[in-house]
Amino acid sequence: MSLRVDGTDIESKGTLLFTDISVDRSTGQIALRGRFDNPQGVLLPGMYVRVLTPQGLNQNAILVPQRAVQRAADGQASVMLLGEDDTVEVRQVTTGAMHGSRWLIAEGLEAGDKVITSSLAAIKPGAKVVPREEAAAAADAHAPQSQAQ
Repeated sequence: MSLRVDGTDIESKGTLLFTDISVDRSTGQIALRGRFDNPQGVLLPGMYVRVLTPQGLNQNAILVPQRAVQRAADGQASVMLLGEDDTVEVRQVTTGAMHGSRWLIAEGLEAGDKVITSSLAAIKPGAKVVPREEAAAAADAHAPQSQAQ
């Protein structure tokens, strides 16, 4: 964990001692307790500071552009995939958190699945399409890598 005192250049590294299991629904905050060195005596009881703490890192995360995820009237998410013989398929997915302009897909996709990200209004399941992988690869190369923090 790292701590920064607002309005100053003071930063300190520390360790996480305790995490509360309940989340305040109105603010999205949770209580944490950490231990930080305070050699300059700048940290005082009741003081507000900013703390960055890693939440986790998923090496196998699948992120797709937000525009590729479609929602049904009941809120169920789905994506269109390029199936065998360049045929369009629809697959139900479960989304996780947003990372920039991309959705984390928690369930429903596997590594290697080819998600269709453009011309979604013009194609229907079962249709044959001509893939343009060059455009997707170029866009992905310019997209920032994501970590959950």
